[in-house]
Amino acid sequence: MLTIKTFLLEAWAIIRILNCRRMVNAFRVVTSYLYSYAAKRVVLKGKPIAFAVEPTSICNLKCPECPTGAQLLKRPRGMMDMAHYKQIIQQLSPSLMYLNLYIQGEPMMHPQFGKMVQEAGKYGFYTSTSTNGHFLTPELAKQIIDGQLTRIIFSV
Repeated sequence: MLTIKTFLLEAWAIIRILNCRRMVNAFRVVTSYLYSYAAKRVVLKGKPIAFAVEPTSICNLKCPECPTGAQLLKRPRGMMDMAHYKQIIQQLSPSLMYLNLYIQGEPMMHPQFGKMVQEAGKYGFYTSTSTNGHFLTPELAKQIIDGQLTRIIFSV
């Protein structure tokens, strides 16, 4: 249930990441979508406003409803290279508003996950992750707080 306090905190989290460049880019993305819909042809304006990164495609659990846990992923398992991660978010940073730090794996299994959050924090993104919480240590929690992670979802 969304409370007023939760709504206000979420609104503030979104407002604090906005700057002129990001707002203009978001306007371009939305208007190009609306134009494409009306014209029935694709017109792309602006750069991505949201992006998802998979720190790792590995998980410690075997949840039957999860493609990773059920061993259904057909692609190779591994960890994202930190240099590649930094390059991606640096290139996207002027226009990017939302960075999702999970897809199929358990992100906190990445040995540099805290540093990934801190790197994202340098650019002022709205950052989100989902975890089972097994690898959350006091040291990692401090890195996540210092990196200003916006939202953490604990999947139980």
